[in-house]
Order: sequence, then C-alpha cells, then structure tokens
Amino acid sequence: MPIPVGTYYQKKELGNGTVATIENNVVDTVTAGEEINFGVAVNIKDGKAVTATSAPIMGIAIKRNRIDGDDYNALPDDKFKAGELIGVLRKGGISVPITTDVSRYDFATVNSDGTFKTAGAGDSVVGRFKTDGYAGKNAIVQVELTDMVITAPASDNSGSNNNQPTTKQDTQPTTTDKGGKQ
Repeated sequence: MPIPVGTYYQKKELGNGTVATIENNVVDTVTAGEEINFGVAVNIKDGKAVTATSAPIMGIAIKRNRIDGDDYNALPDDKFKAGELIGVLRKGGISVPITTDVSRYDFATVNSDGTFKTAGAGDSVVGRFKTDGYAGKNAIVQVELTDMVITAPASDNSGSNNNQPTTKQDTQPTTTDKGGKQ
C-alpha cells in the first residue's frame, strides 16, 4: 500500500474543524440543534449545539471524517445536519475559519456567524491563534474552555505585557510590637 502524500490530496493548510495538535484534547459529543459548519464556534441552546453568535462559547465543531454526499464535489457544501451527533473540541488546537488577518499569539474571539477573528479591546477571548492567517482562510486556534469569560486588554492584544490587575490590601497589617514590649 503506498504512503499518501498529503499535498496531493488537499491544500497545505488544514481544513475547517481539523484537530491540529497531537496533545491531549477534550472533546464533548453533542446533538446538533441546527445545521453547523465545520470549525465554527458552538454554544448550547435547549440542550443542543447551535452556531455561537458571540463569546463565551461551549467549543468548536470538529469535522467528520467522511463526506455526506455522492462524490468529492459535495465537500464544500458539507456540514452537520440538525439531529446529528457532533464532536465539540473544548481543549486543544483546531483549524478554524477566520475573517480578519491574524498573527500568531493574537487573542481570538468569535464573530456573529461562529467564525473567528482577532479580539479587540473589550472582546471576550476564547483562545489564542497558534498560526498566522489571512482573512477568508484558516488559522489554528488553541483553546482551553472553562466557561469563564475573559476579555482582551484595552492596551495590548499580545498578552505579553506585565499589566496585571492588582488588588489593594483592604486592612492594615497587624503588629504585636508595642514600642519594643510585648
């Protein structure tokens, strides 16, 4: 049996919804509540997966390993159907559709159609891009979704600064020293 050469059968970049890392991934299985494209962000509504319209998200739809059609040309229109069980990635790296140019390590957020973009100031962050990408193409996003809402900082999208929130001490330190006597 010959060893397949990947570039003969697909483009160099991974397709939407392709798990992109070999690390341990966390995947939930959920019933689709509507048609869902591969690689888009999903949320849960009435116990079923729907395309997310904003962050926070439940996860990202993983593509299936077969075409739901008669021939290879059916691939561009393939998506999950309502009622179908789908894999939803909650932790790991996955190839997603992007609508803006992105750079490696940019914070990622979700558009109203479940696709991804670079997070702006005040946007809820769902992960970080692990690769560069051009608008209308794909990029790999790394997620570790914990159902917590995190917003992008107003000053810097890189997350590499040391501007961490601080808390003031709300009480004065107590001392037991009373002029040298105890």
